[in-house]
Amino acid sequence: MKILIAEDDPIFRQLLQRKLEVWGHKVCVAVNGKEAREKLHAENIRFLLADWMMPVLDGLELCRSIRAAGGRYVYIILLTAKNQTEHTVMGLDAGADDYMKKPCHWDELRARIRAGERILGLLDKVSTLSGLLPICASCKKVRDGRGYWNEIAAYISKHTDAELNSSLCPECAKKNYSDYYDRILGEE
Repeated sequence: MKILIAEDDPIFRQLLQRKLEVWGHKVCVAVNGKEAREKLHAENIRFLLADWMMPVLDGLELCRSIRAAGGRYVYIILLTAKNQTEHTVMGLDAGADDYMKKPCHWDELRARIRAGERILGLLDKVSTLSGLLPICASCKKVRDGRGYWNEIAAYISKHTDAELNSSLCPECAKKNYSDYYDRILGEE
């Protein structure tokens, strides 16, 4: 996953960048909130580690501006030396998804990043399911994101928790089983 670090302290920024790269992430860096916001708009970055106290645009303002802009969801972990409960509340209320106090415990940060990746993955699935689904006009199969055609029931079962059952609409019942359909309607 590509992660943007918004951190003005060069030593911590470099240390954080190296850790993320060792963990297999692609990393982009910004030295203040304004630069981070510009990089988020210019590149397809969906994960942000942001310091609270930065010049030009601080972490809280950055969170608020990202949420106000809308668009594709960016998962934000706010990193800060501010360690009062009220600061945590302020950070989360500003739009951060998670909040970590510095100095970071690396194992905890790594676990929180994995949790954020899971959430972004779920958002992608929801987005796919709420978008348009290409359906064959003849056989009614659905094309998935990899270009494979699947039975619609199999596709929905795989991508949702919905339980499907089969039935016939009245038009199809009459068209395909006209004798049976007429007999059933005649009894009512």
